[in-house]
Amino acid sequence: MPNAIDLIAVLNRDYLRRFGVRAIQLFALRNSNALELKATIGDSRGPISQDTEELRLEDLEKFAETENIYRALYQEGCICIPSKSLAVAPILIGPSLKGFFWIDWDYQNLTPADVKHIITLYSSLSSIYLTQQGAFSELVSNSASSSGGPLTPRQAQVLRGMVEGKTNHELASDLGFSVSTIRHETMAIFRALGVSDRKEAAKVAQQSHLV
Repeated sequence: MPNAIDLIAVLNRDYLRRFGVRAIQLFALRNSNALELKATIGDSRGPISQDTEELRLEDLEKFAETENIYRALYQEGCICIPSKSLAVAPILIGPSLKGFFWIDWDYQNLTPADVKHIITLYSSLSSIYLTQQGAFSELVSNSASSSGGPLTPRQAQVLRGMVEGKTNHELASDLGFSVSTIRHETMAIFRALGVSDRKEAAKVAQQSHLV
């Protein structure tokens, strides 16, 4: 069975290249909110080089010119950055965000709306295909296992605050982090526990004696 990198290369060659895509970088999202570069296909001008192991989600948001990459991707399907000839699309395994496609794009005569439509379709189809083939599971499991455990110490603090019913602003004030950092850690906790909201996270935490 072809691995995830082989599949992405084929999808790029057979679908995206005709629209001016020069390269794709594939990032796996770890529980610690680090993004691990898994592959670069083509000559990319993405946020990091192949020599760099990982970057933080906050770094990607700055590069993508957005304050909340989760909200932007879930609302828009992808992020287009015409000034940098780049686009960012999610890798979704079921409802969970597992990584990103970072796409180096020569927009040519296409409008941002055209690019968004093409990339969103590509992201959706490739995520479904990778899920069905099981090709991305190895990348995800490797990334998760390297995080050192289900939750980082900071995430455990945030989860304890969730159990106590504290808001993001209250947690930011108590722990000395920005609200944006608390929000990112909250999403990482949801992924690690396999839940979709704070109530479910608090319930799992109490049942599993995580706090």
